[in-house]
Amino acid sequence: MRYGIVLAAAGLLGAQTGYLDYIAVERRLEELARQHPQRMKLEVIGASAAGKKLYAAQVGGPGPAVFVGANIVGWHNAGTQAALNLLERLLAGKDDKLLATRAFYIAPALNPDAHDAMFLAPRWRRSHNGAKSDKDRDGLEGEDGPNDLNNDGRITQIRIPDPAGDMLSDPDNPRLMIRADALKGQKGAYKVYTEGIDDDRDGQYSEDPHGGYRPDKNFAHGFADNDPESGPWPSSTPEAKAVMDYLLTRRNVALAVVYGPANNLLELPRGAGGAPTDVGQMRVRVPRQMAQMAGLDPEQEYTIDELWEMFKDQPMARQMNMTKEMLAQFLGGGPALRPDEEDLKYYGKLAEDYKKLLEKAGLDTRRAGRQSPAGGPQNWLYYQYGVMAIELDVWGVPRRKTEAPKPEQALTLERLEKMTAEEFLALGEEKITAFLKEIKAPPMVQPAMLLEGVKSGKMTPARMAAMVKQMGGGATPARAPVTGEQADLMAYIDQEAPGGFVAWTAVTLPDGRKAEVGGVDPFVEVAPPERLLGPALAAHTDMVLDLAGRLAQLSVASVEAQPLGRGVWKVKAVAANTGGLPTHSKQGQRTRNYVPVRLALELPKGGALVSGVPWVTSERLAGGAEALEGEWLVRAEKGERIGVTVASSNAGSDRKEIVLGGGK
Repeated sequence: MRYGIVLAAAGLLGAQTGYLDYIAVERRLEELARQHPQRMKLEVIGASAAGKKLYAAQVGGPGPAVFVGANIVGWHNAGTQAALNLLERLLAGKDDKLLATRAFYIAPALNPDAHDAMFLAPRWRRSHNGAKSDKDRDGLEGEDGPNDLNNDGRITQIRIPDPAGDMLSDPDNPRLMIRADALKGQKGAYKVYTEGIDDDRDGQYSEDPHGGYRPDKNFAHGFADNDPESGPWPSSTPEAKAVMDYLLTRRNVALAVVYGPANNLLELPRGAGGAPTDVGQMRVRVPRQMAQMAGLDPEQEYTIDELWEMFKDQPMARQMNMTKEMLAQFLGGGPALRPDEEDLKYYGKLAEDYKKLLEKAGLDTRRAGRQSPAGGPQNWLYYQYGVMAIELDVWGVPRRKTEAPKPEQALTLERLEKMTAEEFLALGEEKITAFLKEIKAPPMVQPAMLLEGVKSGKMTPARMAAMVKQMGGGATPARAPVTGEQADLMAYIDQEAPGGFVAWTAVTLPDGRKAEVGGVDPFVEVAPPERLLGPALAAHTDMVLDLAGRLAQLSVASVEAQPLGRGVWKVKAVAANTGGLPTHSKQGQRTRNYVPVRLALELPKGGALVSGVPWVTSERLAGGAEALEGEWLVRAEKGERIGVTVASSNAGSDRKEIVLGGGK
């Protein structure tokens, strides 16, 4: 009843039905486990900072597995519903053929301490777990959290008139606040904070709420140690540690899906933390011994690009399949920050199919995708755990329907590659500047430089496009312009979520200053009404099942034995990956934390291998029937059975045998 009162007060009772609080999630999981004791295994994999249980359900198997982890950010309750939708679909018995060769590990509520923030009064987006922390580092814990100043049951924003402020009311939509742009002659009139007062009188508002750290920023890759919300060290939150411990004991996981705020198929992953990084421009010092061997100065800093040109053709570099990123890591240039190009090809194909599925379901594919955060689970799963990892937001505010620009008006890298020099010069500096900004070209790429290069004939548009790509540009913008997204949001609220915007209301602060409280409801952007959420849940369940069907699957394609005389046979076997995805991501191949593909010979009793070892291995087999071949000389009697097995920890296994000399 308490939830209904709060939601009715917020004017969003109809918009928030269909979501389960943590206790209801827990009861639903236990109920499903009782109903399907032979099909589902429910495990407690840890506890939150406040002592609430963290659950994971296993369905199907043995075989390659998909891990689905939801709502570790705390306020992405739509992700929890998506994970439960997948689990219920798997238990319904419609996908038993898939479950015969695939396993699923599903964790639907990975931040239970924050999970119920959308139901309680006042409602606000909470990500912190139930520990204690000093977020503003003033020696006090949780002393300055949000306050519901207008008593509407939710936390929005407060705007305080201040001539030194950097915010002003949006001229195109006075309900919204935007940052003042000095280049446009705009001057700020307000300071805007999360709704609350300055409880600790430090000049900040609502900056130190009750609660501990954010588990969604606490994973061991790209960890932001300067962010007080991230925790003191990676895996210091029990929620993040429980997920990592759980997965590190399950090496059959071949694909991971995170249901969270980002979407790596609407916008392909660009790097840990979402920021494209030009690895080649990192500056490092070379270890003294290595510097002496290469004739370099150990006291001088070199760019990775400079060192790569020196070392890329060395025998050791070729043997290790070394890349520029690997060289940067070896020389202390930091962790891997960008996805491998081979992996991005798979991401690109999956993105195409994902968008087709969304379109079929009537869902928007044009909205911003956003990137996974530094220290987030998706980055750890890809860069450290070593699997293809995707984050999906399930649903987002759709873009307004506007007239699409004509193809000839939209400047893209693909169009740039096909341009003549005259066509490029005709664009002018203003259009080129806007284009470089849109594709996030590196700062050193300047319009004047490009124009001069084309004029002089030293550069062509095609070479220019290749250069921008090589230097880290060309990515889809992390998000649409803020004003565009805000306009989309307001259009959605007006049409689908009446009451989703709180009109600005005058309040008086404890120090006597006048201010106003208002803004967008904290959950309207991420928790659509059930009639909109339902199609999104079904589409994402279909996508995950489709992905599971594409996982790498090893198979022994053939085994042959040719007699050479005197009891010696030449045995040849071929194994293949018949799945659509690789047995290992390229990043997983580099980390080498998975058992490689192993094709092994099984000798009969009394048989012997003439030379060598009875197996061959491959670090990675690409999707689409890439093969691994083994050939051995064996001494054995005619009529004996020779077996061959192929296996990998996350791509399944297969076995075939033949009778030497034929027969059964």
